[in-house]
Amino acid sequence: MDELPDIVSSGPDPGSGPRRPAGIAIAVILLACLAVIAVLATTVVHRDSTINSLHQALQRAQQAAQQTPRPATSSPVQLSGAGSAVFALPNVGLGSYSIGVAAVRIEPSSAELLWIFVYGQHAQPGQRYGLLQGRCGGQFVTPGDLAEATADQNGDLHIAVADPGVSPSESDISFLLYRLSDGVPLGGVRGPLIGGGAQTFVSKPSCPSLVSGPRVEERSPAQPPQEDAVMFRRSALVSVSAVAAGLLAVAGCKAQLTAGAPAQATAAAAAQSGPVKAGQLIIEPGAGFSPVYSLINGAKHSIDITMYEFADTTAEKDLAAAAKRGVTVEVILDQAEKDENSKAYSYFRSHGVAAAWSSSRFQYTHQKTMVVDGSEAVIMTANLTSEYYPTSRDFLVTDTNRSDISAITAVFAADFTHRSIHPSDGSDLVWSPTDSEDKMLALINGAHSSLRIYSEEMGDTTIEKALIKAAKRGVDVQVCGENSDGEYDSAYAKLADAGIHISYYSSSTGFYIHGKVIEADYGKPGARIFIGSENFSNTSLNDNRELGLIISNQTVMSAIATTFTADFKNGKQWK
Repeated sequence: MDELPDIVSSGPDPGSGPRRPAGIAIAVILLACLAVIAVLATTVVHRDSTINSLHQALQRAQQAAQQTPRPATSSPVQLSGAGSAVFALPNVGLGSYSIGVAAVRIEPSSAELLWIFVYGQHAQPGQRYGLLQGRCGGQFVTPGDLAEATADQNGDLHIAVADPGVSPSESDISFLLYRLSDGVPLGGVRGPLIGGGAQTFVSKPSCPSLVSGPRVEERSPAQPPQEDAVMFRRSALVSVSAVAAGLLAVAGCKAQLTAGAPAQATAAAAAQSGPVKAGQLIIEPGAGFSPVYSLINGAKHSIDITMYEFADTTAEKDLAAAAKRGVTVEVILDQAEKDENSKAYSYFRSHGVAAAWSSSRFQYTHQKTMVVDGSEAVIMTANLTSEYYPTSRDFLVTDTNRSDISAITAVFAADFTHRSIHPSDGSDLVWSPTDSEDKMLALINGAHSSLRIYSEEMGDTTIEKALIKAAKRGVDVQVCGENSDGEYDSAYAKLADAGIHISYYSSSTGFYIHGKVIEADYGKPGARIFIGSENFSNTSLNDNRELGLIISNQTVMSAIATTFTADFKNGKQWK
């Protein structure tokens, strides 16, 4: 069971003395309300928090407010949101951590009060962790300890600090999480914390007087589509203010939080539950990417990676370390995403890793695959971009089939040197631009009882027509996808008119459907499932380099069915 963050309180016990001024009552109520914001926001980001623990946190916040004497003449506290942000810290292999910030005002005209909170998963149970505050002065000066907390028996960590005495707009302020026993840094964030321009770091911030870097906490989901290929970047930022308003009201605080459209907080939090590993299937965001890191660190001879977007410093350093110990490491990065991939490309080239830009023969190299020692492949729906790990529904499948491995390595060798090749499908593979559309259509057209579809995009009319035909012949078709800004309203309307059941998410929820899956006839003889990088778009199927596979593994299909049921239930139902 999750616990409330460690918070230092400085008020008298209820009824132990004369009533204090209204300011103390307001402050305590404000802290109680802010505690709710902190617990909720981190729960949206991490799946391990439960609805029961949220309910318990609300009860505690209510009790804290009710037990504090308030003058009869005092008016209800009016809160006005000044902004918020959540930052997923770089993965250092010692757990998964986020730092959240929320700036609020007691009155619209009052000064901002900054609230800093930390949430961690998979920390060492019983270990003490600390949060440091530092400031740049041409260089990073000695930081000061703000707060400490102990990870609970489940490895969950909560730290909260109210009003550290800084402004969220300051660009030279930073906060660093570390392990007390040995001082190992676990990542941090440097301001300005709200409004854009923040940077996460592993152990030392890049001070603004020395280095100017890109903002890392936000990506706009509103980029225009390129024909029917919508290779957009999505926001990984969780809107804390939007989801806090409802809980603040429940806790007895009248909130006036300015934050756009209300987010589906409960749905997003609950959607991240379920199994995390099932046989050869790895389910994100629950599992984390340590299985990928472990494969890299265990490699003895070779590592081949093809990746659409690469921005994971842990994976980058692990690959460099592998190259240093004599492993042949080669990486293909998508040339159309140079802005995203240039940093990793440069790092690889300077650390003994052979990196190449993808061939211009493909509109995008959207494939996401790793092969280790020519004996095990990981076929992913996810990019190696760590900022998205906490919020993306993705799937990774390990494959040791010799025929598949041989085909993948042959295609990699050709793509690395920009040579033409007609890919072999091995035993299970599905390639773009070779045969992915045909194989996916065959899977859909061959379904007799049910189809479960995870799809980030819905922009290929051929696939849409096949789904409609399946529904009309009596197949139970369910689609769980994304629909930011109503981008797929037209497609969804057509599918719904044919009797297809649709549940969708949007980036404002924080939880994002990035997986690409077709599960046909689960529970019936001949059931099969597709998992891969291919989206339902003409460009993805016919112009890109993509890779997926179709298998009939019952363990994998059972885990997908369980996960899909929860995600479909907690999304927004199309009506």
